[in-house]
Amino acid sequence: MEIKCHLTKTGREKAEAYIKELNAKRKEILDAGLDTADDTPIPDIRAIEDDISWECTGLEYKEYLNCFGVTDNKNADYPLCLQVEEDFTLFPKLGDFYKWQFHHDSDNEDNDWGVDVEGVGEDIKYEMCLSPDIDDDECMRIKIDGKYYYFG
Repeated sequence: MEIKCHLTKTGREKAEAYIKELNAKRKEILDAGLDTADDTPIPDIRAIEDDISWECTGLEYKEYLNCFGVTDNKNADYPLCLQVEEDFTLFPKLGDFYKWQFHHDSDNEDNDWGVDVEGVGEDIKYEMCLSPDIDDDECMRIKIDGKYYYFG
């Protein structure tokens, strides 16, 4: 099963503060000449979301913990700790649960697209985002029985 993660506004703020701390610690270590940072990237928001998605093995996943490296031989002082729903949302892949296809209604004046989901309905409207808090994602989501699924 494939699951996507997207940080909520709160989760994004926590992750940005954590990244800022990682950068500060890295600068302190490098300025003191205590280590190198040739093979250790500091994560960005997308890397953290991708890591949560990769770590997540099912919808029962509730907490994300990761102690990132700041230099080649030193890690952060403490892990980034994020909670599902408060800090990030999980969206399973629509195709893992339902057969679906796009539906194009060229007969109506809006020339709308919808999604037909087997056993659920036809011409279901979808949204062009993954998170209710962040509206700038490339994937689409659809709500079925109160639960969001991603596709696209």
